[in-house]
Amino acid sequence: MSPDIPTREIYWNIDMPHWLFLFFAAAVIICVYGFYRRYKLWKMVHKENRLKYLWQGIKDILSYGFAHKRILREPYPGLAHFFVFWGFVFLVFATLVVMIQADFGLKIFQGDLYLFIKVTANAFGFAALLAILAAMFRRYVLKPAHMESKPDDTISLILILVILVTGFVIEGLRMAAIPDPWEAYGFVGAWLAVPLRLLSFDTLLLLH
Repeated sequence: MSPDIPTREIYWNIDMPHWLFLFFAAAVIICVYGFYRRYKLWKMVHKENRLKYLWQGIKDILSYGFAHKRILREPYPGLAHFFVFWGFVFLVFATLVVMIQADFGLKIFQGDLYLFIKVTANAFGFAALLAILAAMFRRYVLKPAHMESKPDDTISLILILVILVTGFVIEGLRMAAIPDPWEAYGFVGAWLAVPLRLLSFDTLLLLH
């Protein structure tokens, strides 16, 4: 790979990355089980010709699912949900591109696409991080009268927060350990790399 082509080593400093498939399989099983439970509820409803309203259904998905038309009617929680949703859209896209190269051998995690992924994953990931903090502040500090907090809500918020924070920390550790000529595009990781460079190389590897 030419040093002039933007990219980075996939699975840098990670031994036996195929263990990731075990976690992926567990996630898929949980997801399928959750979908099956929903499916049983749907089967209890009277049958309806869904194809009759296919185009309207597609428009509703785009309008209410991706654009958050209904949720944004209440700006504070609406914007928080909007940025968490789109943050993970771009993070999942980045993960899929990495998977395509690492597991299928297609060299696409490079060039302009690589830079696009670095910028969008950092920008929308950071926006999602701020949105989660705002959601937690609203739920546990402002405590609107109509909002009930269940243990599942707390677990979900903490898990999302941990995913976002550790993602940026790992990026920062890698940038602190090895030179990255394209680190400006991953600006959140680059910010974290500055204080992390005070640590020794061995410590950076261990933490990473």
